[in-house]
Amino acid sequence: MTLAAGDSLRWYRDTFAPHIFYTDLIDMAERSQPGARGVLFLPHLDPDTHGAFVNL
Repeated sequence: MTLAAGDSLRWYRDTFAPHIFYTDLIDMAERSQPGARGVLFLPHLDPDTHGAFVNL
């Protein structure tokens, strides 16, 4: 079993930024303003459910 956070980061990178290193993604996230302008990411934690981005 893998961790949802690690799988979510891998999915995000592979889908939206395959050319960016993981360390660079983390650096960008650390520089982001708190609250992400209301965008929420709700990962799936159960194989029978789906994740979602909210307020995009």
